[in-house]
Amino acid sequence: MYSNLGLVSSVGYAHLVKRVNVEIHSETDPFRHLDKMVRRMRAAREQWDAVRTLFIVVDGSPARHMDWDAIARNAQETAAALTAMFPRVQRLSFGTQAYQPATDRFASCVAAHYAAQLRTLRSDRVIATPPEAVFRGLTAATIIRSIRGDYRLPRIDPAELRRLELEGWPDDHSWAAFSADGDESRDIQFPRLRVLCLSSHQKPTTSWTDESKRKGRLHFPALKVLKVKCGDCVPRVLEHGVFPARIDRVLNKPEIFASTPVTRLEVSTYINLDTMVALIRRLPRLSSLDIRRVDAPRIRSDVSVPEPGADRLVEPISSTLKSVCAAFDCDRKNPEPAVLTLKYLLLALPSLSGISAYDIPGDTMDGFVEDYADQYPHLARLRINFHKRRC
Repeated sequence: MYSNLGLVSSVGYAHLVKRVNVEIHSETDPFRHLDKMVRRMRAAREQWDAVRTLFIVVDGSPARHMDWDAIARNAQETAAALTAMFPRVQRLSFGTQAYQPATDRFASCVAAHYAAQLRTLRSDRVIATPPEAVFRGLTAATIIRSIRGDYRLPRIDPAELRRLELEGWPDDHSWAAFSADGDESRDIQFPRLRVLCLSSHQKPTTSWTDESKRKGRLHFPALKVLKVKCGDCVPRVLEHGVFPARIDRVLNKPEIFASTPVTRLEVSTYINLDTMVALIRRLPRLSSLDIRRVDAPRIRSDVSVPEPGADRLVEPISSTLKSVCAAFDCDRKNPEPAVLTLKYLLLALPSLSGISAYDIPGDTMDGFVEDYADQYPHLARLRINFHKRRC
């Protein structure tokens, strides 16, 4: 790194550099090496005005005797020197391999310095900026919370956001960061947001009392892609979100959006047959359904498949659904619940033209189409594919 910087400066090309990668990997004190790099660049700092993208990785394995409090104090000085050399950065990214308080202090200081001018921010580190540091011009933000602790998101003005990805943040730690005054009882507008990805398996740190549920609405009038991966709790975005009439892609908890004309749906959480059928009924324009985990053992008690030739037929589901891809949570010692689920779907969906089934032994369906084709003519044109376990 040092030689590259020295070479660029020595030949007078520093003013042409638009992206700088700073990667420090040290078995002892990474900031000692970072300080050395900054000192070498300091003489030429006026030449780096063209840099718009800054990628930083600072990692080390702290020795037991190391004074990390002192290193954390030095981190603020190092951050000030570094940002002074790159005054016009608009895209900032922090990578990580290990958790260190000093590295988080350094990342927070750098981010706070650029808060007013950044357009994109990605961080695998905790960004603990002071309250007065507000990211006002961000169009894209990805913030990953990889450690536990009482950490909050930095304050972000949502007015310009087009893409937002939050990973690992408890639901009650998220949305206050986007409120102008931190008051979650007021509505929060995301007027330009097109992609929203939320992923967390941590339960909220506060209880969902009646009072805590009285929160403002989250408005996403321009949203095109919504991805939600959560644990047992229903995230606030699904309870209090206001969405446009059409969302191109929805993942997880899709029953919330039953009134929207969704045509393609992916679900990457456990879902039983009862919920799946309800989804198909509520989404009349659905043409493609991808279910990553069908909880076949817990099927509805009233689901049954009549014997071939029986007078009673399976009631058809009114739908335009053409394609289903489903991975079944199938007990290999007792695959019958999963097989029953699949048979029911095949008979109840005459609109289907193809289905791909994962984790169901193909031999359990031998002769099914032939036995039922006379009473269910759509089976004759149906493509059925069986696959092994889906990752």
